[in-house]
Amino acid sequence: MYQVNLLLIFALVCGEVVCETSGATAKPPSELTSTNVEQPLSYIPHATFPYSETYPNPGYENYLVPLGPQYPDMPEEETTAVAAPTILQIALKMFAKVGLFLLGGVALLFVGGIFTTAVCSLTPLCTITFAGFQNVNKETMRSYVTADGISAAASFVQDAIGKYQRLQREDHTCIAVSKSEETIQPNKKMDLYITSMSIPCNTVLLVAKALKLNLKVKEVDLEHGDNKTPEFLKMNPQHTVPTLDDSGFYIWESRAILTYLVNKYGSRDDPLYPRDPKPRALVEQRLYFDAISLYPAFAKCYFPLLFGGKNEVNPDDLQNAKDVFELFDVFLESTEYVAVDTFTVADVALTATVTAFELCQFDLSPYKRVSLWFSKAKEVCPGYQDILIKNTEALKQLYEKNLAQSG
Repeated sequence: MYQVNLLLIFALVCGEVVCETSGATAKPPSELTSTNVEQPLSYIPHATFPYSETYPNPGYENYLVPLGPQYPDMPEEETTAVAAPTILQIALKMFAKVGLFLLGGVALLFVGGIFTTAVCSLTPLCTITFAGFQNVNKETMRSYVTADGISAAASFVQDAIGKYQRLQREDHTCIAVSKSEETIQPNKKMDLYITSMSIPCNTVLLVAKALKLNLKVKEVDLEHGDNKTPEFLKMNPQHTVPTLDDSGFYIWESRAILTYLVNKYGSRDDPLYPRDPKPRALVEQRLYFDAISLYPAFAKCYFPLLFGGKNEVNPDDLQNAKDVFELFDVFLESTEYVAVDTFTVADVALTATVTAFELCQFDLSPYKRVSLWFSKAKEVCPGYQDILIKNTEALKQLYEKNLAQSG
């Protein structure tokens, strides 16, 4: 019996060693990096303003579209995959599983034997004895059947079952025998087509940074009609940016890309996009608020000044933006962030849009809750300074230039 116990303990130890050493070989993808190439600010006429996504074109056909800092083609970085399991590792893992199963059976048998003997020894109604316990008298039995003893036995069995379930759980598989290349190296086949100064494009870059996805970022040259080529139109008939190519799966509209990336490459309970239907619905509602209300308010208010040759903001459009911010302020009455009490993709999208307002010197001070949230969001949003602020510097320069001309 002692030899069997030692064998089972050895199996457990081997299983733990295989889990720890195999799990340690996997390295996460590198964080998203970008290289900013200094270029003079230039302007080009273009029929479709690429930053407004689905927002109806409000007659800006001949507006000048600025070319911001460019993203050159980024080389794909190597990602270390999980090493193929050896025969010894597979054997040890199987041995560990069998050992846990046998250990659980022996434990249940032992507890069952004690219980049966206890009942038969402590009551005059049963004369059955259990093999191996014939010599146990009532006094000895009472010393075994205590609250502490039963609790220890239950904890032992529960721990054995927990270890077995942990080995079986897909998310914690120690040896990646069936992991596909796409799962281990998701960034190897993902291309993201963007225009660097675009606010929606930058929201995708921020979420990719949070997920540690090393996308291959490709700058779309609007001057030469890169978004109108047959190849691009095959990916995205609406010829807008951002557009994601994930191994031949094409998706555009920034907010759809955000949720797709978290759904596919985030952890099962990633707080960026909650799985529970109610908080998820709130996150999606805030995303729609950004798409339908806040971002269009920015476009209507500042696109004429930025790209339409205007020298001042229309007062009616400015008042519309203020009305939208008043609604936004109400959203933050009961939660720390825009949808729930954790930072989500809705916060990422709205942080980028509010940053655009701030770059255009929109006064946020009347909206106390928005101001408090925004100051916090800038601190916790991954890549806020090195991606969003860096890429939208040209937007700020353009606003200041046109504003100076009005004076």
